Amino acid sequence: MPGANEDNREKFLRYIADSQRVQRRVAVVVAVMVLASLVGLVVNASIGGLMLLGTFIFGGCSFWVTAAHIADWRLKLRTLDQNPHSTRVRITRKR
Repeated sequence: MPGANEDNREKFLRYIADSQRVQRRVAVVVAVMVLASLVGLVVNASIGGLMLLGTFIFGGCSFWVTAAHIADWRLKLRTLDQNPHSTRVRITRKR
């Protein structure tokens, strides 16, 4: 089944593109949150500081998770490239 590897390749490329799109959206949301946090700092330092902390936590975790997904799917693409004639490539995490 040579088509199965191509189907997987297309699926992983789509996942990567979707995750990169999510990263761009998160960047916009984080920028808005930073602006809101700066306004919060002017109004009340405590609340603005908490808002800024929440912004950094949200932004950092979001980029970390999406970057990990992208790295994993790129690894799976490399696995497909190394086994081009295989009829079935098992692509799972080792436990």
